[in-house]
Amino acid sequence: MAASKGERTKERILAAALELFREHGYDATTMRMVAQQANVSLGNAYYYFKSKDLLLQAFYREVHDAHVAAAQPLLAKERTLLKRLLAVLLSKLDVIEPYHHFSALMFRSAADPKSPLNPFHPAGNDMRLEGEALFQDVLAGASTKVPKALAAELPNLLWTYSMGIVLYWIHDDSKGRIKTRKLVERSTELIATAIKLSSNPLLRPLQRKVLDLVRDVVKELNHQFEAEVAKDAFDAGRLVVSFRPQLIFLDLMMPGVDGFEVCTRLKKDSATKDTEVIAITGYYTEANTERILAAGAAACLRKPLDVLEVRRKVIEAFHLKEDLADGEGGSATPADEVSRVLVVTQNADFRARVKEELAQAQPPVEIMTAQTGADALLVAQSAPPRYVILSLTVPDVATSKVIETLAGKGKGGAQLIAVHDAPTDEIRATARKAGARMCLPTAAVTGSVRELLGV
Repeated sequence: MAASKGERTKERILAAALELFREHGYDATTMRMVAQQANVSLGNAYYYFKSKDLLLQAFYREVHDAHVAAAQPLLAKERTLLKRLLAVLLSKLDVIEPYHHFSALMFRSAADPKSPLNPFHPAGNDMRLEGEALFQDVLAGASTKVPKALAAELPNLLWTYSMGIVLYWIHDDSKGRIKTRKLVERSTELIATAIKLSSNPLLRPLQRKVLDLVRDVVKELNHQFEAEVAKDAFDAGRLVVSFRPQLIFLDLMMPGVDGFEVCTRLKKDSATKDTEVIAITGYYTEANTERILAAGAAACLRKPLDVLEVRRKVIEAFHLKEDLADGEGGSATPADEVSRVLVVTQNADFRARVKEELAQAQPPVEIMTAQTGADALLVAQSAPPRYVILSLTVPDVATSKVIETLAGKGKGGAQLIAVHDAPTDEIRATARKAGARMCLPTAAVTGSVRELLGV
């Protein structure tokens, strides 16, 4: 099917931008230069791409989609784990090879952890999850059977490994990047062998590494804690009785009983119902988040764990904010730096509950409200919010383009959580595509607002 005029214009703008990035550098290139190079008006260039960052994101999306398309027919032919891993990784190298002269720019743009172009930044969630899903397909179609607990974590680990391969490729100046290809061939053989051996009971201690990390982080805090590590649900049950923890970091995928069931049992037991539970997982999805929050967890963290985020959760659980600020010479947040939360809904009861929860936030947050998408844009124009909770039942969500606009405001835009009484897969996909960080049922958000926003 022939591309539409709009699609051709968009492709021309992107091609012009990449050429200018190579010639002048990313920082020196302006949207005006891109428009002139593509022979379109400046307004037309901004219509398709609101910023230079979005131009590079569009390029990353094209490359990602091309890789998935190239890998699928190869996976259909292979059944051994090693050959399936090689198919995905070598096809990735084939797809990106024509852009190697452009790789230094990609690295400079994506190296900043705060940049939306960084592959680990929330702005890249969709592509990252699709990349993990590709590795999940690799495992699911392989003749090698992977233990359940490991199968849940491997897609994220393999995707992270693939990012390391790309980093090596960027710095590889050998002809045809032969060094990178050899690295892939040798390392995937080791990975495939390690996965085959993973069912060996002697290797189960490896599954404790994540919880060991949590224990190490806790020890680094400026307060004295006692910490224990459980290797499975049975061990966890024993320690809950003998150790009586105030805070539990719970892996969703464990041998035997999974984290969902463990959390449910903890919250039903009168002796442990007030114990705070923080879930951790390598397969971070909205469905998993929704399910574990409904089971009673206070939050769900993504692997690989962010040490600072783990530290913050421990501080919050033990009410140490004031002590920590004193110990580090901190001070109260200046008034002009108070986080703003915009709640957009016509449901008075939901709005009241959210405001009640946010009223307990420390440091305090400024709560703003709106009942329509148009009103929300006016409020945000005068006082840009850091967080937005938006009900998708607001009548002008689509026509006002409120999600696209708010998620794109300021540096990186507001963190927007969409809510719906009964979100379908189609509703969730549409919200995420528009820029929402996630789309959750209204009932799952009520009671978890502060944890979801991290305030």
